[in-house]
Amino acid sequence: MAPDSLMQQEALFAPVAVRRLIETGAQERQAVAAALRSRPPALAVTVGRGSSDHVCTFAAWSLARWLGLPTMSLPPSLVTRDGAGLRVAGALMLAISQSGRGADVVEVVSWGRRAGARTVALVNDAGSPLGSAAEFVLDQRAGPEQSVAATKSVICSMAAIQALLADLAGDASLRAALERLPGDLEATAAQSGGLPVGPLVAAEHAFVLGRGAGLSAGLEIALKLKETCGLSAEALSAAEVRHGPREVVGPGFLVVALALPGPTGADVRAAAAELAGQGASVILVGDQPGDHWRLPTIDPANGPLAALQLAYPAIAAAALARGRDPDRPRTLSKVTSTF
Repeated sequence: MAPDSLMQQEALFAPVAVRRLIETGAQERQAVAAALRSRPPALAVTVGRGSSDHVCTFAAWSLARWLGLPTMSLPPSLVTRDGAGLRVAGALMLAISQSGRGADVVEVVSWGRRAGARTVALVNDAGSPLGSAAEFVLDQRAGPEQSVAATKSVICSMAAIQALLADLAGDASLRAALERLPGDLEATAAQSGGLPVGPLVAAEHAFVLGRGAGLSAGLEIALKLKETCGLSAEALSAAEVRHGPREVVGPGFLVVALALPGPTGADVRAAAAELAGQGASVILVGDQPGDHWRLPTIDPANGPLAALQLAYPAIAAAALARGRDPDRPRTLSKVTSTF
C-alpha cells in the first residue's frame, strides 16, 4: 500500500538512507575520530533544537555509555542572549540540525570554535551555514526531506552518532549492532504498516515513557504527537514518572511505553502497568508477544532508532485520522530560527 503522506514516505525510506550513511560516510567519521583521539576531550556539549535536540539526548547518553565522556546540553541562549563566559576550550561541541540554518545554533558553534572547542556539525546539508561554521562536518545523508515533520533525518542522525561511537569506542558489540542496523530498520519498517492507532486518535493527553537511551526516542515521539496530531504529550523517564507526574493519570489518559529490548525494558513495562492500574490506556512498544506495536528481533543497541522507525508511520496515520495534515502542521515551518 502506498504511503498516505510525505511523512510516512520519508520515514519508510530511512533504512535505505542509513545503509548509505554507514557505507559512504566512513572518511568523515574517521577524521572526527582521529581528532578526538589526538586530544581526548574531558567534556562534551551538545547544541540543537526540536527533533535535533532529541538526537542530542541520544548522543549524550551514547557518549557517556560508550566513552565515559560527561555530556551536557548547552542552551543556545547562554551564548546568544547572556554572553556567558563558558570554558569550552578542548571540549567536544556537537551541533545537530537538519537544515543547518538555525541562526542560534550557527552562532553558538561559531563562538565555540573561536573559544577553542572541537566543533562538529551533523547536518543534512554540508554546505549550510552550520556546516561552514564547524571544524568538522558529518553529513546525515538523509536526502531531501519535504515533510515539515522530520523523520528520516532524525534516524540518520542517530545512526551517524552510533557509527562515530563505533569508530571511537572500539567496542565489538557496538560494531556488531551497527552492522545489523540497516537490516534491523528494514525489518521494523516492514512491520510498521497497520499498527493500531485508535488510542492515539482518541487521546487528548499522553505520557511517552522511556528509559536510558530509549528516553531520546520518547522525547521525539512526544514531539511528533504534539506537532502532527495536536495531542498534548509529554515524555518522561519510567523512573521520573513515579516521582509525582503519575498523579495526573486517570481514565482517558494515554501512555505510550517504550519497553525496548535491553536492561530498561522491564522497568518501563512495570511503570506502564502501574499507570494502567490508574485507568490509563497503554500502547506497549516492544518485542514481546502481545505488545501493541511489535518490534522484530533486533540488536538492543538499535532499539531507540527502531522505535522511531516503527512509530513515525503510525503517528502520521493517527494525524490523518484526526483530520490533520502531518506534512504541514498549521503553526510550523521546516526551518525555525530563534535566538
